Amino acid sequence: MANYGVILRIDPPASAAIESLFQQMATSGINASMVSEAVYPHITLAIYEEHYPAGLDALLPEFAHQISPLNLTLSSIGLFPGDEGTLFLAPTPSDRLTRASRLYHDITRDFRAACSPYYHPENWVPHCTLAHPIAADSAAKVINEIPALSSEWKPIPVTCSTVEFVEFYPIKRLQTLRLAAS
Repeated sequence: MANYGVILRIDPPASAAIESLFQQMATSGINASMVSEAVYPHITLAIYEEHYPAGLDALLPEFAHQISPLNLTLSSIGLFPGDEGTLFLAPTPSDRLTRASRLYHDITRDFRAACSPYYHPENWVPHCTLAHPIAADSAAKVINEIPALSSEWKPIPVTCSTVEFVEFYPIKRLQTLRLAAS
C-alpha cells in the first residue's frame, strides 16, 4: 500500500550535490535506497500512511500562497537510530522553516490525526534524508568513506521554492506548487 507526503523540494543546483551523495552511497555498495526508490532531495512536512485525507490537496494552494521560497543551510549530518534508521542532513535551525511547518499543520489541522506524529510541529526534526533504512554501523561507514560527508564536509546552502504532494514508493508527484508569498 502507498504512503503519501507533503514535501519542500530542494531546488537545483543543491539537489544535484545531494543526488551525487546518493549515487556515491549506491556505487560504494553501502546503501542504494535513494537511487533505487528514485527519491529526490527534499524536506518532509507531513507523512500520511496508507491513505491521505480527502481534501488535503485542495488546502495546499493556500499553504503555497502564504510561504515564500526558503533559503536554508544543510549544516550537519545526523542519524535517527533503530532497526530502520535514517541518515540525514539537517538544516541550521530557522524561524522561517519552523513557521512553515506550523502554518502547514494549522491549515491542515482537521487532518492532524492522519499525519504521522513524527511530523507534528512539536516532534518534527527537519531533515533531508540521505539513506533509509540504514543501520548505525552502515551510517558510520558512509560518513567515513564518502569524503563529502567527512574530510571534505562543507555545509550545503539550499533553496526550497516548491511544495509537492507525493505518493511513495516509488515517488509519484500528485501536485506541485510554487511557494509564492513575497
